[in-house]
Amino acid sequence: MLEGWQGWWTSARFVPGINDFAWLPSNRIIPSDSSLWGFKKMPHDDTCVWVLQISVYNHTIGNYDCNTTSGYICEINLPAVSHGSHINNLNDLGGNS
Repeated sequence: MLEGWQGWWTSARFVPGINDFAWLPSNRIIPSDSSLWGFKKMPHDDTCVWVLQISVYNHTIGNYDCNTTSGYICEINLPAVSHGSHINNLNDLGGNS
């Protein structure tokens, strides 16, 4: 865990080939001047993007060594669910139960 910090890893990291931070696997760039950034650690090589929970950064993002242990968050596309139906288990989402 990052000593004294709270937050979660995301799917974004520094991509040397485009020399910027991007969400993977889409390679959608996170603009350098985005208001999402709370801080950027230099050098950027081998760093991943982290959502910062601590109040001074108010859920903005930063980058840190990818090999550091912390929790993570992810985004998944859920199937359309009709009104009145529900998802019984992960098999309904195409995953494993």
